Amino acid sequence: MKILSDKVQNKVICVFLLIGSIGLVVYGVTHVFSSIEYKLSSDVRQVTAVVKDYQISVKTYENGDEDVKYHAILSFEVDGKTYTGKDVFSRYISRGDEVTEKAYRALNGEYKLYTGDIGDNITSVMMIPAGIIISIFLISNTVSVGIAVRKEEIGIMKYIGATDAFVRAPFLLEGMVLGVVGAAVPLIVLYFCYNGAISYILNRFNVLTGVVDFIPVWQIYQTLLPISLGLGIGIGLIGSFFTTRKHLRV
Repeated sequence: MKILSDKVQNKVICVFLLIGSIGLVVYGVTHVFSSIEYKLSSDVRQVTAVVKDYQISVKTYENGDEDVKYHAILSFEVDGKTYTGKDVFSRYISRGDEVTEKAYRALNGEYKLYTGDIGDNITSVMMIPAGIIISIFLISNTVSVGIAVRKEEIGIMKYIGATDAFVRAPFLLEGMVLGVVGAAVPLIVLYFCYNGAISYILNRFNVLTGVVDFIPVWQIYQTLLPISLGLGIGIGLIGSFFTTRKHLRV
């Protein structure tokens, strides 16, 4: 005995996939935004950063060659205030080493390390259009299921004089709600991951306590939240708009 019909099951699956696809967009926008923020910054300076800790990753190729990367946690000072940042090095580093980095003043007034141009984050750049296309397709599919389920009801509404705008409005709203949900879930996950990562770092590397000042999550979300929700609403509106135009011809 089926608990849910095939159409409802399809809709539930699409919603979960939508959360993942919009999550890709949010992730890509987060990385690309840092590069754009750097280019717009009026205060970029060279700073001397200190390696507080690092982790090593090794990639071995078929010919036996190894690509060793040092993922470092760095501490640096700007105008007497200590900040933290991350960078990846291909050369050997150790704790206490000093490295020269670029720091820029972000929109929230805090200083961040600049670790690469948009072109250096091609994977993040590609995630944005890929995630948008997948999200629009999933929202379109989900709204189509809703239209198919209520086809008879829609026909009656049109028969008694309901306008196209009146009939389409609930489906457009559904698309926007799906977009908001798809954007909100990754943001919630990111919030807890960020706080968890800070707690883990401070507990494991006690030397950073009182020395490094992490950017509060609320400052990050001042910019990330409206951008992500705006993208979710826009993607949902586009996906549902074209679907309703195609299917609501009764």
